[in-house]
Amino acid sequence: MIQDFSRASIPEASCGLALRIIWDVDADRSYDVRKGPVSGASAGAGLRSDKSLVAIRTKGGRGRVYLERGGVLEIPARTLFITGLGRIRRYHTAEDRWRFWWFEFALGGVAPFPLDRVMDIPDSDRDEADMSEMFMDLRREPPLYRGAASALFAAALYRWLAAWEGKRRTTPHRESILRVIDEMHGRLSPPWTVHEMAAFTHLSERRFRQVFFGETGRKPKQFYDELRLSMAGEFLRQGLYSVGEVAARLGFSSPFHFSKAFKRQFGHSPSKVR
Repeated sequence: MIQDFSRASIPEASCGLALRIIWDVDADRSYDVRKGPVSGASAGAGLRSDKSLVAIRTKGGRGRVYLERGGVLEIPARTLFITGLGRIRRYHTAEDRWRFWWFEFALGGVAPFPLDRVMDIPDSDRDEADMSEMFMDLRREPPLYRGAASALFAAALYRWLAAWEGKRRTTPHRESILRVIDEMHGRLSPPWTVHEMAAFTHLSERRFRQVFFGETGRKPKQFYDELRLSMAGEFLRQGLYSVGEVAARLGFSSPFHFSKAFKRQFGHSPSKVR
């Protein structure tokens, strides 16, 4: 039997999102949209003074967006900009060309991303295919297709935001620590020592401990033990193995030591999981 395991250290919910309109615009210098009763492709998204949000993903060239109360923002290529639809007063091409995608959507709950901020985000090989699929699904009549378009846009949006967050918080050793955490999932048994983790990153053990704590807020052994115990809990919930078998599979020295560690982590013995 082959089983792999992936677990969020802190689960993060994705807010409900309903995609309403998509525009795929490749504009020349004459493109200039002002808020008002306009219609057609030149209207961009047909601006409405409701609570909708707009995400502008610029693929090429440069645009300029004017917000209420006089804010003016340059929107260059490979960026994402999100704002309230009612805040936009005008937008136009700032160079010879502006190629962008305009997504108008509603969001359930508080926006988990920054508004009115131009975020530098590299292009992804998946962008064009995802855009094409959600574009077609959104115009189809069966509700499930429109739901699929919303889900695909949400996935793309969060992927873009994750790329921006990763760039914003890049530190010299961040990638090394992320690789260690990925490797931890594949080395749940036999146990991976902190010394071996440090060697994996080509850092001294002392320096590795400092860097790991700085990136995660936890000591490497603590993080690794919590991961192993979480996997143990999943095995027990599935009912595939006994407590002793789980202890052996995850490299604990004995069922007693496993039970003691499990109770310390979760507040109850492993036998109660089953």
